[in-house]
Amino acid sequence: MAICSLRSPLASKVGLCLVDAHYALEDFSEADKRHLLVTASDGWSGGVLPRPLPDGNCVCILNPNHWRRNRITPMEEIAYSQEACAHGVAGSASRVARSQL
Repeated sequence: MAICSLRSPLASKVGLCLVDAHYALEDFSEADKRHLLVTASDGWSGGVLPRPLPDGNCVCILNPNHWRRNRITPMEEIAYSQEACAHGVAGSASRVARSQL
């Protein structure tokens, strides 16, 4: 499976690689996956990694189990990714609440 597992013409145009969290968390322990995708799933919808890939694209991991995970999350992440990748800081439209981790 290619790393950019989700397709979006706009995301591709701005250099954002959309990845489903199930794929991104594949090598995590079952307990950690359950925590991120079930227990704390409503605390995050997506996030952009702070460093771009060697080809210049930024990676955005999307939570398919988040209650408002719909078209708005990729659009928010596209906007946040432009600043996040340019400045080397993690960007996210919905950050995981510290109390849930």
